[in-house]
Amino acid sequence: MENDLKALKRKAKALLLSKDIPAGKMDIVRALLTNDRVLEEEKYRAIIDLIKNYPDKPVMPVSPGKVEVKGADEFKKIKQYDSKNTNILYHKYKHTKLFKKRLLVHANNKFGIGFLRRLIPSPKFLKVSQRLFDLQSALRQRMYKILTDIVDDKSIDNPVIFNYCVVLYNALESVCLLDKHYMELKWSGPEEYKQLLSPYIESLLKLSLLDTGTKEAIIQLIDQKMRESEDLQKKPENINKKNLSIEQYIYDFVTTIRCFLYPATTNDCSLIAVLKKETSLPAFESFCVACVEALITGKPVALADIINMFFVSAPKVSDTAWNFDHDELVKAGKDAESLKRKAKEALHKELDPYDELFRFLTYAPEGKEVMIQCFEDQRKMVDKRNEQYEDTYSKDIVMLLEGMLLGFINQYGCMIDGSVLYFENGNNQYEGCIFTESYFMHEFARFAEILSEINIFRTNNPTFHVTRDELIEGINKKKKSLYPIERFMTVIGDMFYDMGIELFMLYNRHRNWILNGATGSNDAIMRTAFSARTSGVLPFDDDEAIPIPFSDCLISGFTKSRALSKLLLHKPVIHATLRDGVFPQMTAFCLQVAHLCLNDRLYGHLDERTRILTQIRGLA
Repeated sequence: MENDLKALKRKAKALLLSKDIPAGKMDIVRALLTNDRVLEEEKYRAIIDLIKNYPDKPVMPVSPGKVEVKGADEFKKIKQYDSKNTNILYHKYKHTKLFKKRLLVHANNKFGIGFLRRLIPSPKFLKVSQRLFDLQSALRQRMYKILTDIVDDKSIDNPVIFNYCVVLYNALESVCLLDKHYMELKWSGPEEYKQLLSPYIESLLKLSLLDTGTKEAIIQLIDQKMRESEDLQKKPENINKKNLSIEQYIYDFVTTIRCFLYPATTNDCSLIAVLKKETSLPAFESFCVACVEALITGKPVALADIINMFFVSAPKVSDTAWNFDHDELVKAGKDAESLKRKAKEALHKELDPYDELFRFLTYAPEGKEVMIQCFEDQRKMVDKRNEQYEDTYSKDIVMLLEGMLLGFINQYGCMIDGSVLYFENGNNQYEGCIFTESYFMHEFARFAEILSEINIFRTNNPTFHVTRDELIEGINKKKKSLYPIERFMTVIGDMFYDMGIELFMLYNRHRNWILNGATGSNDAIMRTAFSARTSGVLPFDDDEAIPIPFSDCLISGFTKSRALSKLLLHKPVIHATLRDGVFPQMTAFCLQVAHLCLNDRLYGHLDERTRILTQIRGLA
């Protein structure tokens, strides 16, 4: 994976240098290079496709001139490589046996010849590099097993820490000067060593720039997956020696990884053991500093200087896509298509209760919304008025709100005030109630208060009329004369929202109960009235499953009938399909009135539904 990315980088850079690219296209290329949201592989592929068909740059002929000795300017730049510094550095690292002195002949003075003492890697250096690479290969082999175990773990759905582990896995593949023949190394200068060491230093130091929390999360995940691995399970039947060797292996592995993430660490582990035994250096940081001081700068440096010199930066990984072998990802269901499908399923599950809420807002079993039908029944059957709903709606919002309050109490009051009802289920007769008397006692008291206030207002202002649209316009313009009406609408909207969301919560729990297949007509819980309010958790976050009392019955009579109660006779408490019944009608009425009154909390739920729908469309 890392090699393919490096090849793409080289190809893209070569094309950028060799192709005659228009300024407009170069702006697009720069935008791609600075876009952190695009994966690097996709970024360089897009650049290659964009510029590969442009013509090559014209080659300018080189005029004959003075012949310069190759390498002279480079040695002029690094003035610190004189005999004095070379001897100091040689004695500083003499105990490591990693470097040896070499006398190089060059031409950078008026005599045309000079001598430069330099430090170069010793054969011991390559031996140590090989030991380190062997250690990294062993770590890498186990890391691949750890990566596959993480991918297969269904409980891990966030790829961020895994992707950092992949960066670590790829970094362990880097080598320190082993990809060059020793004879080439003997004749290399500081700039060449800088280029040769750059991939190694950059790969193994970039993870050290991550924040401590991320590094500890990487270590913790690696430790967890090793302990869960089948071949590293400590079993009671094993002898203590075998279990101890397993524990020592896990500890050594994790501690060695820690030394790469924290280069100054000197805890005992395989990496520190190699460095101490072969070089007497105490930490991986010391090894990196020795390489740079002796081969590149010729002067003391700190780890921060090395990071700046090689432009090392903390790696950036995707927080959505898993960076791993495609076949393994498909097998584990974590490839892009599977993740998109799972995301859509999760969003649809999240959307479901919001869709149910929206259905109640448009619920019209008799061709009219429940609140409209109830208002018209109140006006025609109780108030003995014949005007149409539309006429009242367009003329007087106060009369509309009062009529809906009275209609709700007269039709559904017997369902929620705790009075005894009669039910029937086939040949079986029952009596009981759906709610206890205290359940909605506070709401009934608030209904009485607001009705009294509306009555006083209408008595004091007999000719005052305002439509809903005029009221909304006045609210926006902050007209003080409409403050009392605005308060009526706000208070009534809050009352019906509180009651409607409580009923919707109970409906949702009954729905969960049905969907879970826990039906049972003789279950005692179906004959027990609701007595305790829900905990305040919104229905969108609630997974409880509780049936509505007498949900399998029809309403057959009342002990305390109200003016419109007869409209509920012989209707089911809730239909088996969940789409009809007295309880859904009552819930819909409350939510529809809250919507009519512009209740902020209800509109917030509708905004959340819109957000989820937008996400689903985006995935499509």
